[in-house]
Amino acid sequence: MLLLTSVLAGSSIVYTHYAHRQWTAMNDQLTEMRKSRQSSDKSFEQTLCQMQAQTAAQQESNRITKESLISVQRAVVLPSGEITGGRFGPPNSVGYMTLAFGFENVGSTATRGMLMHLNYDFMTTEIPRTFDFHDLRVNGKVPPNTPAVLGPHAKNASISTDEIPAVSIKAIEDHQLRMYIWGWVRYRDIFKDTPRPLTEFCYELTGFTEDPLVASNDKVIPKMVNCPMHNCWDEDCKDYKP
Repeated sequence: MLLLTSVLAGSSIVYTHYAHRQWTAMNDQLTEMRKSRQSSDKSFEQTLCQMQAQTAAQQESNRITKESLISVQRAVVLPSGEITGGRFGPPNSVGYMTLAFGFENVGSTATRGMLMHLNYDFMTTEIPRTFDFHDLRVNGKVPPNTPAVLGPHAKNASISTDEIPAVSIKAIEDHQLRMYIWGWVRYRDIFKDTPRPLTEFCYELTGFTEDPLVASNDKVIPKMVNCPMHNCWDEDCKDYKP
């Protein structure tokens, strides 16, 4: 009986030891599986983060490329510097003048929906710094805008003043009166979802190369200087709205 008890006790000890080792091995396997899964999850997260970073970098690169293309190709309308004067009246006399101001598209694509507007007024002093350059009313109404189209690198658009009487021209020549001309040009370019450009301008007529009231003079060219403000493009203009 004692022998049987000893054998059973020994068997229990051996089984317990074996079972403990088996449990330990299974636990170690589970631990390794958890580590492997955690490592796999971490690797997946790292790969996902790298892909997201690469996608963001590619999108930013595409944005920069698109903006560069648009900035190089878009239409840009500026004053061309071509200002001419037309003189009219009875034979051998000058009754009035008109002044025409030219514009050119220095961009590589055409304009769309281009509108121009010109104003002018006479003053006895320099134009005030606080002047708001509003569109003037004529007979109670603001005159309609002038539509135009400018192709790539074209300069065939112009806008003119109304008739300027000879008496006003004479007063400007004698420095008794100052004449200011201002306005704006708005248009769209061919690219989708781009801001609508704006060009603003302002000149003062200071005189002529020859007496414009002498009909025989054939080299009468207006002399202009830029105003100290209101010569701008897009965001440089204080009242710019895309």
